Amino acid sequence: MRNALLRLCWIVPVLMLAANALAWLRWGTDFPFFDDWRAYASGDIESFSVARLFQVVNNTMSPVGFALDTLAQRWLDGNTVAYQLLSMLVVLGGLLWLQWKLLEWAVADRLVRAVAFAFTVFMLQASTYWGEQNLAYHQALPLLFLLAALHVITASRLGTLALCGVVALLGLLAGLSYISGAVAAVVMGGLLLLRICFFPLEGEAALKTRVRYGSAALLLAGLATTAFQYYATRMVGGSDRSESFPVRLPVHPDFWAYLLGKVGRSFGSAFQGTGKELAFALALGGVLAAVCLLFIKRLAVRDTSPEGTSGRTSVDRLSCVYLPMAGAVAVYLGLVAFGRAGFRDASIQSLPDVFQFAYQRFHFFWITLLFPWTVAALLLMWRKGQRRAGAFIAVAVLVLGWGLAGARGVFDIGTYYKQGAQARAATIRCMSQQLGSGGPIMCPEFGLPGWTDWTPAYVHAREIGASFTKYFPLVGHEPPRHWLFEGAPGAQAGVAWHDADAVGSGWRKGEADPQLLIESTDAGAYAHCRVLDVRVRVRSDKASFAQVFYRPAGTEGFSESLSSRGPVAANADVPVELRFALESPQGFAPVLRIDPVQGDARFLVDDVRVGCGLQRP
Repeated sequence: MRNALLRLCWIVPVLMLAANALAWLRWGTDFPFFDDWRAYASGDIESFSVARLFQVVNNTMSPVGFALDTLAQRWLDGNTVAYQLLSMLVVLGGLLWLQWKLLEWAVADRLVRAVAFAFTVFMLQASTYWGEQNLAYHQALPLLFLLAALHVITASRLGTLALCGVVALLGLLAGLSYISGAVAAVVMGGLLLLRICFFPLEGEAALKTRVRYGSAALLLAGLATTAFQYYATRMVGGSDRSESFPVRLPVHPDFWAYLLGKVGRSFGSAFQGTGKELAFALALGGVLAAVCLLFIKRLAVRDTSPEGTSGRTSVDRLSCVYLPMAGAVAVYLGLVAFGRAGFRDASIQSLPDVFQFAYQRFHFFWITLLFPWTVAALLLMWRKGQRRAGAFIAVAVLVLGWGLAGARGVFDIGTYYKQGAQARAATIRCMSQQLGSGGPIMCPEFGLPGWTDWTPAYVHAREIGASFTKYFPLVGHEPPRHWLFEGAPGAQAGVAWHDADAVGSGWRKGEADPQLLIESTDAGAYAHCRVLDVRVRVRSDKASFAQVFYRPAGTEGFSESLSSRGPVAANADVPVELRFALESPQGFAPVLRIDPVQGDARFLVDDVRVGCGLQRP
């Protein structure tokens, strides 16, 4: 029974890594996402130039990651599915392997080691650095290099000079992967050095030497890259400031609300109800802090009893990994809250809203690496002098941790990747419609600051043979064989205008929210259609955007989530032709709402056509 439990503790994390890889292979899309378009737009994605590798983007330099992106473009044609699969297996798989190797070195008790390793499942939950941007994993690279440095310091048999060289190299790679890696290298190296100065390692002279010199090498590498990152991002004129936003200091309540949200999100998706989730996040943060403080107290107390002496080695070894990692995670959390808590929509103002806002995106990932070490520290302290009771406690901790993981969706890998594929399908339809139309390519997903047309990015990608371009040939778009509605919306049956006053010659003046409702009597045609092709020709005296709302069959009311929009240029003489592909697997209700413009613009709808682009089987 004991052996079966030990095997289960390491098999489940490995299976979760495999589940992520298989889900990505099943639902991954070979199509650039958001920030990945930058390099295609700038035309230098295949370049190893210093200017590209050391460019400042998102307030950091990432030359290591950009070099890997360039290799992926040259060797894989930028194939998103292949690149993210490789980075997932190497980086996420490498972190999993390093966690096991470090636990194997630090924790002698097999049960404690296995239960601690079982908590790597939180690191392997979906919705982290894989599934969207190719370059998102750049933020995990520092962890790979820093954990490798800890492994070299603690478990290698290298000579002092070789050890210092390898650790310094790993520290430089961490610091040049992301600015967080540079700061974390300083924290890890500094805490290791302080640990060896204030809490001596008893009976392990060789380890003491490795820790002393290795921590100094890591600290120096971290200081060098931190200074370089600061100089490049804050002091050099012309550095990229497009991502600048208001910061939040620890004296601001937003800082702590956001930080607490990241702590809660690290343990899986939120419970229903902000109050319940806030209590859970507070409890989790309290446990993490309390275990760390108690462990430091346990480390400082010199127990001279036979039992205390025998357990000293495990505590000493665990401290060489746990304390540097805890310090790095704490500082990283502070940096994220400092820089991200104020980077939000103006509608997010209250502390509960900021707390919920923190559950977006993947910045919780670093915290998940701390869970196995918190569990190991807790169990080592708890099991002192009561081995049989300690085994029961270890199993109880495992059941509690995995039970919460199940309740919070940690083991649900496929849903995230499937939903991502569905979202990408809408953007692919949008680009397919706009490509070759003679107008700009501007889909909602491409909304990066300063970019209004992604045609140059596509053209450059096509010129260098980027993998995704083979799915987007320049072809003519055939209209549906039968229109469910066509013509200028006037006196036809089922047509109604709201907040749009007629001003003559077909022109209208918008009020607060101008709307055109088109209701059809042919409910069957709508119900049996999966993709509606809606085409609108509109003129406006102001730049605006048009929005088409639809209702899936069996639903009531319109909503923003069930709509699509397109830009309308300010041109009263030449109409803009917009095309929308609306998808509903269950068919459509026979009614559409078209907002030709927003607000008080003067506009003329020359033509509206609605047809079925794809029938339901």
